[in-house]
Amino acid sequence: MLDIEGPQSSHRLTARYDELLAPVTSKDNDPNFYRASATYTNLDERFRAAKRTYERQYAQLYFSRLMLLKEIMQGRVQQLWPGIPVCSILEVQESMEVAVIGTIYKNMKLKPSILDEYSKDRGLKAALGASNFCSDNDSLVLEDEGARMVLSTPSALTAAGTSSSAGADEPLNVQELVTGAVVAVRGVHEAGGDFMVSAVCFPGMAPNPHPPPGTALVPQQISAVAADAAPGDKYIALASGLCLGGSKVDMLKIQLAFDFLTGNLGSPVEQQLSAQVS
Repeated sequence: MLDIEGPQSSHRLTARYDELLAPVTSKDNDPNFYRASATYTNLDERFRAAKRTYERQYAQLYFSRLMLLKEIMQGRVQQLWPGIPVCSILEVQESMEVAVIGTIYKNMKLKPSILDEYSKDRGLKAALGASNFCSDNDSLVLEDEGARMVLSTPSALTAAGTSSSAGADEPLNVQELVTGAVVAVRGVHEAGGDFMVSAVCFPGMAPNPHPPPGTALVPQQISAVAADAAPGDKYIALASGLCLGGSKVDMLKIQLAFDFLTGNLGSPVEQQLSAQVS
């Protein structure tokens, strides 16, 4: 955020504050600023896949992700569900409420598969022409480093054999989950059946530590940049740490950044600087 009130010794910065204290002028006398444009060379060709292949297996990627997030998930489980034991899939006992950490696998009958080319049943082939491979018959499986188990909810069993699906208020919404997501599920394993899920826990957003002291620009330095910017200079704005979708999102800071970049914040000096962001 730009400092528009702090005292400055420079005469150029003082003149900027005088502009903010001056009487409002008519729109005809307002200065016009035009957004700077810049050319660039695209160097991302070496990152583009030469051809699409479907022979890669992602088991190692899912396993590494699970190992990295397992300790974080254990802390989340202890925080959300105190007293609930955490165990692996092989350690789950019938009729005992536990929490299990694993990777979601989503069974999608409409998803393209090479096996469909050799299947005698061509009923699904017509549906593969659509861009949406989700259906009400999708199901979820949880797997860890030792085994896998089918996840379900009591309402899903009630709706079995019908076209209805679990609602948005269900603890386990099949349509909102994707393969590869690491989660912790709380529930009870029924005798000879599925794992009945009563609650789901996600790892949450990755931690965003504050920058070390001295690395961020203070308002006085930002003001100096605005005052010393040459008319021909061009800039690129890089924004991070917005925490969009998180519980600690600060919409005021985001709105201030948006207003500055669009030229709706500050004196003509700041507006000239924001116009130079190409």
